[in-house]
Amino acid sequence: LTNADSDRVLVIIRLKGGNDGLNTFIPVHDFGTYQSIRPDIYIPVEETINFSSSLTVHPQLSALQGLWNEGAMKVVQNVGYPEQNLSHFRGSDIWASSSDADEVIQSGWLGRMLDNQYPYFLINPPDFPPAIQIGGASNLLFNNDDGFNYAMSTENPHQLYQIAQSGQLYDVENLPDCAYGEQVEYLRAVANTTFAYSAVIAEAYDDGQNSADYMNNRLGDQLALV
Repeated sequence: LTNADSDRVLVIIRLKGGNDGLNTFIPVHDFGTYQSIRPDIYIPVEETINFSSSLTVHPQLSALQGLWNEGAMKVVQNVGYPEQNLSHFRGSDIWASSSDADEVIQSGWLGRMLDNQYPYFLINPPDFPPAIQIGGASNLLFNNDDGFNYAMSTENPHQLYQIAQSGQLYDVENLPDCAYGEQVEYLRAVANTTFAYSAVIAEAYDDGQNSADYMNNRLGDQLALV
């Protein structure tokens, strides 16, 4: 958050394709039930990686054991909601909006938080973008009730900056007092925020450096950019 008391950053990785939680963090406390329910896809207990007496993980996650041992990793289990919708798309909206299964909300939980934090965002935006989204801009997570997305969405900060350099700040004051004027004001304010934040993002990108190597795949590229 741009007005936080520290420079710590929250990075959220959203697995758009879904994730098999029971084969990621394996329920060894009730292994017999787990094995009997999924006889063809269960992970044999001898192949799992022990994090603790009650938590074992898929063998491909062995690289996380160091983080766990250092106390730098936590696992939250039994996260879900009653009466599962069973639709991938509706399910994604339920997660992003933090709604009940029978409730349709057009805003995300982070979008509502940022809406409360920056009620005059378009008129008086903060100096730094409150959130940056790497791809996946159609998700509800950062949307407020009006469908405004608080996250700057980009996969190439320099390309964003180059696009913004060809624009100019628009007048949001001298507009007609009508519905048309309100709509033009909204579009101009969004464009102005994009122009201003593009330079901030490009500057932060140039000043940053990675101390770790990332795999050459889409997730690795996104994390390296973060």
